[in-house]
Amino acid sequence: MNNFHIVVVHFPVVLAVAYGILELIHTLWKKTQYLRFTLWWVSLIGTLAIMIARATGEQVEHIARWEPLQRTLLEFHSTLSGVLLFVFIIALCGYALEMAPLVNPKYTKFLLRIPKIATIKNALTHPTLRVILALLSLVVITIIGGLGGAIAHGCGSDPVTKLACIVSASF
Repeated sequence: MNNFHIVVVHFPVVLAVAYGILELIHTLWKKTQYLRFTLWWVSLIGTLAIMIARATGEQVEHIARWEPLQRTLLEFHSTLSGVLLFVFIIALCGYALEMAPLVNPKYTKFLLRIPKIATIKNALTHPTLRVILALLSLVVITIIGGLGGAIAHGCGSDPVTKLACIVSASF
């Protein structure tokens, strides 16, 4: 299972980086239907991939024996992967509400007459929230990657893992 986590975990990393970059391009510069559709798929597949990576990571966490520093790094790594999952779920919900009229216009029109749903849609599709989610995705995945590297290869393997170890030691 340990090797399976190593294989699975790189897919959400790529999707988190792709989501962050594409979301910034889409929100700040170039709003196109193609980019919106792509972001919907990236957020959907990313959410599923993060769930799978978290599940395989939980298995590794319970199988292996960990040094105290590795345990601290692992807990922080796990917590941040939960934050990343939350970011992707929020993005997915926003894109699902935004793309719904293309799938079923009549039902969506009916749903958006309900004030709470319209308010939620407006909040989840607000450009400021999307920029925050994009930046969070990029920052969190960088830290998660550094922590994963530190867990697998030790704290001295590169500058990012050294920084991850220093940050984790303060928690």
